[in-house]
Amino acid sequence: KYGVSTVLVVNSDAAWLDAAPFRAHADRVILRANVGFDFGGWITALRQMPEILMASCVLFVNDSIFGPFGPRTTYDALLDRVFSSDADYVCAVETEARRPHFQSYFWALSGDALRGVAMRNYIARHADAPTLQACISRDELFLKDVLEKGGDLTGETLFPTEVIAPEMLDSPKAANPAMSFWEPLLSGGFPFLKVKVAQAIFSRKDNSHLKAVLSNLGEDATALQLELERLRLPLAAEERRLRFVA
Repeated sequence: KYGVSTVLVVNSDAAWLDAAPFRAHADRVILRANVGFDFGGWITALRQMPEILMASCVLFVNDSIFGPFGPRTTYDALLDRVFSSDADYVCAVETEARRPHFQSYFWALSGDALRGVAMRNYIARHADAPTLQACISRDELFLKDVLEKGGDLTGETLFPTEVIAPEMLDSPKAANPAMSFWEPLLSGGFPFLKVKVAQAIFSRKDNSHLKAVLSNLGEDATALQLELERLRLPLAAEERRLRFVA
């Protein structure tokens, strides 16, 4: 519908990696060393393919989410909102954690936000962050500031907390909507889950509620759980103790 081209950036520790299996899922595959996290990968793509900046809209997604779940119409409606937005930058959710910013697992740029001097300078000067916390501090927390240096840009948050969970607006849980409000996000039209949310809930003795939610969306919850176990993504102790809104 929108003539979307997909660029897949794979960060890997492997000394050699065959790009062929990935080419079935993307128009262009970029293999790079496992440094810099998601922002490092995105910057590599923008440097190697500067023509990306001439697109009408660029959607950035990382692999900390998985899906889409539910009917295809929900996913299509999400893309409609992204690609038809009049805003210069669009994000799924914003958070007040540490400082107001939008979370980097699903965001898009267009117009002056994509092609402006501020973004071009950011691409040119970017250096890979050595740790995840450094990446969050250097890139995610300040990305909105970088964009707003470009002038009078407009932004749109697709799933603001005051809409998806207004009763929790003043709660500490509002600091991380993707982790705390996974169910309102699913029911509100964002058909993805944070991997670590699902991983943490599936690790509990009683994970029946998540399985019921996924089953109601037409998904095989047991198969999804097995897939997450196969991936064996590291889960910190503090993440296992997270309390999620049911």
